Amino acid sequence: MKVLVFEPNLGGHRLNYVKLLICELGALGVHTVFASTGDAFKSREFEIHLKEVQDSFTRYECPPVPTKNSTASNWQLYRSFMDACKSQKPDHTYVLAGGGLTQLLAIMPNHRKLRVHSTFNEGIHFGGGFGYEQEASVKKKITSAINRSLTYRAPWNRYLHVDPFQLEALRRHNCGFADRAELLPDPVDIPAGISRNDARIELDLPGDALLFGCAGRMDRRKGIDLLIEAFASALPDLPPNSKLLLFGKFEKVIVDAISAQPAKVRKRIIDRDRLLTDREFDLAIPAMDAVCAPYPRHFGSSGIVLRAIAAGRPVIGPDKFWIGRIISTLGVGRTCKVENPDELRKTLVATPEDIKHFNLPEAARVYLKFQSEENFKATLTASLRSRIGLPVHPAKTEWHEVSQAAGLI
Repeated sequence: MKVLVFEPNLGGHRLNYVKLLICELGALGVHTVFASTGDAFKSREFEIHLKEVQDSFTRYECPPVPTKNSTASNWQLYRSFMDACKSQKPDHTYVLAGGGLTQLLAIMPNHRKLRVHSTFNEGIHFGGGFGYEQEASVKKKITSAINRSLTYRAPWNRYLHVDPFQLEALRRHNCGFADRAELLPDPVDIPAGISRNDARIELDLPGDALLFGCAGRMDRRKGIDLLIEAFASALPDLPPNSKLLLFGKFEKVIVDAISAQPAKVRKRIIDRDRLLTDREFDLAIPAMDAVCAPYPRHFGSSGIVLRAIAAGRPVIGPDKFWIGRIISTLGVGRTCKVENPDELRKTLVATPEDIKHFNLPEAARVYLKFQSEENFKATLTASLRSRIGLPVHPAKTEWHEVSQAAGLI
């Protein structure tokens, strides 16, 4: 059987997803074709994730995809995908770039050609805002409704989404869609056995500090400016050993926000303004006592929050979207209106008491099992395994197990 894996994008953790899928396809003994751009095949991400397994797949090179224009990008994705299907004639496809491509496939008159070139098509969606329209403008609500309708019409035999709350909204608006829609784990893998003290020693962080923190790119999109202001105003009510760790490449406005603080506040901020190595990223979250993710407008899942849960650290986040709902569903921290300075300040002040008594709830433990790399591979290849006569993967975990542990069903 010939399987086409289509992913021209390098954003997020996409090539790590590709690696996990390709390794599992290799174990199933199928002929795998990976379709991506020349830039992707030459990228650092390819070196990190796919170089070691490159002998297990055939390359198919797609034209470059525009990055500054989403409409042009989606059209190029559409042309590239259709050309790849025509050229390779796969029996099964995995389209990890399923976001904007889903809607285009629904409206194009020749999308039925997919039935000729491929007998089974799986579309995978990592973003979007389905189910989070309550605060959107009328225009955005209309756009969301149109995109939702087109998603139902898209020629996917199976549609997978990483956000349980967005998938829930899609199913709620179209019961028939539920039969071919499934939740896909967003795999998180943190090296086991990294203690708080060991992480701090290796990162040269103070061992006696009560450490709030965030890792990754530091910008306004993630609400880091809001966090700095709230931390500064909370300091008189926080324990005297409290510090804020900001570890990652800084946007200029974040540098300016720190510089604008008085000296006594700057002394309590540990700013590491540089790109993190993979090892530093693995150590950063375990080094913290509480993880801050005050992202004001972030719809989808967050790798930082997933890593915080895996490391057993309480999370501070917004009271909406995926981050807010997952924190409250699993009981793994506090949420607030992060754009309200006083609310965020009060949340920071309340967190040290949470840290003293925090234990990872059972629902969070089941959630981590669901989000494992093994379950990602098991879920993604479930239909293919069935088609080639193999039983369900023994590592497969269902979302209802998480819901049951959280007391939702």
